[in-house]
Amino acid sequence: ASRFVNGLLGLLCLAIIAIEHRDQLKRALWQLPALALATFYVVWPRLWLHPIGALAESLHKLSQTHSPEPFLGTVTAHPPHYYFLVYLFATLPIGVLAGVLASPRRTRATLVTALWFVIPLGVAFSPVRQDGVRYVMPSVVALALAGAAGWDRLADLLRFRHAFLAIAGALVVYLGVTLVRIHPYYLDYFAEQVGGTHTVAAHRWFETAWWGEGVDRAVAYVNEHAAPGAKVDRDCILPAHLAWFREDLWTPMVHSPAQATWIVRYGDAPCAIPPDARRVFAVEADGATLAEVWQRPDSR
Repeated sequence: ASRFVNGLLGLLCLAIIAIEHRDQLKRALWQLPALALATFYVVWPRLWLHPIGALAESLHKLSQTHSPEPFLGTVTAHPPHYYFLVYLFATLPIGVLAGVLASPRRTRATLVTALWFVIPLGVAFSPVRQDGVRYVMPSVVALALAGAAGWDRLADLLRFRHAFLAIAGALVVYLGVTLVRIHPYYLDYFAEQVGGTHTVAAHRWFETAWWGEGVDRAVAYVNEHAAPGAKVDRDCILPAHLAWFREDLWTPMVHSPAQATWIVRYGDAPCAIPPDARRVFAVEADGATLAEVWQRPDSR
């Protein structure tokens, strides 16, 4: 009920029944949607009083695109239908990807997992083909399961007593390293096969710094170091409502970097930094700059 894409998993449930319990399929064709719709209504309070109107309002929001974002070197609000597939590849740790490639073939479990991965990708035909993998999270879980199955298969092939423990331990250490490398900005993780987050940001292949990561630290730096009543420009932060400065900095706030003493820039915001400004603070994730603070000579 929190994501309309989850409705696509109803098709997966029907597919599982068709694969594992074909004799129950006819009954499932009406029971499954009826129970799903009833649950959908019960767990979403917005539907209780005006279900049709609330649902129509949500579907209207679903039809709207988000802000333009970088994708494979261009900036677009309408990425291609293969957008999610490329993103899943770029954000899948290579250790998990290796397990996916080694996962068992020609089993019913493999077929179910493959459908689990593919069916949520149907959202690629909706207008919300943006903002990374958040709309296809079920596919991420399917990849994790396939990766685990693949490494388990490789442990069986090695045929020595502690193969599974050795592989599992190495994988845990590797995944721990990926977490440390990007900590605490996990939304900005990109895997080794695309060169990491710093390479992605340098080539503008994918979106980084899009959910407010690091803005709090940049604003805190200005709040700590700015003189009383200093001129601040926060228009280089998109969206600007993420930045809340000291009370005395709001009244003299300006809307041009050329008039400001302090400039906070976030992500790829199109903002011309004056030549006399110097960067005094930056927030980075795996070598990519998320937020930065620039200071100019006091213009008062």
